[in-house]
Amino acid sequence: MSALRRVVDAPERVVVPPIFFDLETTGLGPGAVPFLVGLAGFGSDGSAWVQQWQLDEPGGERAMWLAVLQTLATRGRDAVLVTYNGASFDRTVVRLRLRRLGLWDHSLEQRFGEDHVDLLPVCRRLWGGTLANVRLVTLEREVLASVRVDDPSGAEIAALGQRWLAGARDAASCIAVAAARRHNADDLLGLASLVQACAAAIETPASVAEALGVARHLGRSPGPPTAALAVLEAWRPAALGNPVTGVALLLALVGLLRKAGDFERAHAVLEQICTRHHGHVVAATRLAMDCEHRLRRPDLALAWLRTVAAPCPRRLARLLRKQSDLPVPAPSPSVVVQPMLPAPTANDRALSPAPVAGETLPTQVAVARSSAPGVPGSWRARSDAPARRAPPV
Repeated sequence: MSALRRVVDAPERVVVPPIFFDLETTGLGPGAVPFLVGLAGFGSDGSAWVQQWQLDEPGGERAMWLAVLQTLATRGRDAVLVTYNGASFDRTVVRLRLRRLGLWDHSLEQRFGEDHVDLLPVCRRLWGGTLANVRLVTLEREVLASVRVDDPSGAEIAALGQRWLAGARDAASCIAVAAARRHNADDLLGLASLVQACAAAIETPASVAEALGVARHLGRSPGPPTAALAVLEAWRPAALGNPVTGVALLLALVGLLRKAGDFERAHAVLEQICTRHHGHVVAATRLAMDCEHRLRRPDLALAWLRTVAAPCPRRLARLLRKQSDLPVPAPSPSVVVQPMLPAPTANDRALSPAPVAGETLPTQVAVARSSAPGVPGSWRARSDAPARRAPPV
């Protein structure tokens, strides 16, 4: 219970030991039927319990769900429900099936809603950047150091469920169903162990990559990122020598410092990255942006940007222009520059069309460049031109 409190966003909701929930279905989509439902938890003495329900024929689904709901009510009425990918899969399947059976109500909406914790987003934030994937079996192997033997895949379990509900009762199908039950129990117990691993990582990260994941998890709240900043600051010295994960941690620290309004420390961390990892594209570019826009020092911005092998050409051109811009002296008020139009030539007259007998040519309106100061190159509007804007009502 205490471990889950360190993982969830609202620890006050965890008042009793949680209940772990997992189900096996005949596939994906709205037609998937749960043929195996499992619950697990811990008793008052700390011992673990696992309870499973197996659907043998489609007509017994209502009775199966009534037994599951009765156990949920008796085992832990106030217990938080913990799943893995339950927000996307398990909750959707349960809501759809129970609505069809007329069993879904407000209490279940609460149990699978506010009182539900999906560990998948937590594990994705903690270890998603370092592992090949965040499947439960992968986390068991890489984080919990536990390896399953002869474990069926999800596709195999779904195909088995279809055959089982269709009436297959041969020896091979019975053995496969027993393996599916073992798989379901392993998922439940692995989920319970994963809560402990998540809490331990949040309490004491074991590596730079894990510290970055912990900061990513703690920094999601809209308030001041105090806890996430503390984790990143503690791992800052170790991260400086790591050109990949360490720099990612330091850049995350820069982002949180800027979010907290501490721009001076964020600037110092960027300088530290660029000094240690000369020419780092992201760090040098952000440092140049800070020098240009916040410090108003285009010279420093240009110096840092030039350390990048392939800087942004538009930013480089803008900084070069700012460096080379000189003040232009204002023209003397006694000198008025009148724009001159070229005088018509003989060729121009020759190209003018000659009037045809009985034809009236349109009146030609002379247009001259405006000599109004401050509007060079503009044109005076014709007096007979239609208004560009509608008059105010």
